[in-house]
Amino acid sequence: MKGETRSLEATPLGMTINLLTPGPTPVPARIIEAMTRCNLHHRSEEFEAVLKDVWDGLKYVFETKNTVYLFASSGTGGMEAAVSNVFNPGDKVIVIDSGKFGERWAGISRVFGLDVVTIKVEWGRGVDVEVLKGTLNKNSNVAGVLFKVPFKTSTSTPL
Repeated sequence: MKGETRSLEATPLGMTINLLTPGPTPVPARIIEAMTRCNLHHRSEEFEAVLKDVWDGLKYVFETKNTVYLFASSGTGGMEAAVSNVFNPGDKVIVIDSGKFGERWAGISRVFGLDVVTIKVEWGRGVDVEVLKGTLNKNSNVAGVLFKVPFKTSTSTPL
């Protein structure tokens, strides 16, 4: 309704708003309010200033002076971009498949015409480094190894 205001803390049904990828993650009211503002045009000086701040902040966070690239996509879009830009049809890759992301790496690789060698690993486990070494030794023409490292457990991943 025109002129009507509504609490940003809850939806019309009284439920709080959560992001579900990954999540659920509660969305603070200030973020919801910011999402109601008009977008900045991507060729405006204001947008350029914001983008420069973001790049500088990311360089600080990642402790680098190198170029930082932003990719507006889901994780799957990032995976597709990696496969399609790094490998050529016919290249051989090893995919460490320990669940849905491994399955996705293998599927994307096949769609782009790669020769996929899969190391199946029990969900929740890391790949046995000796198995990986053996697979690499049997496949000397491998162009890359694709795997996902879970952020919350990356300190215990043997790779």
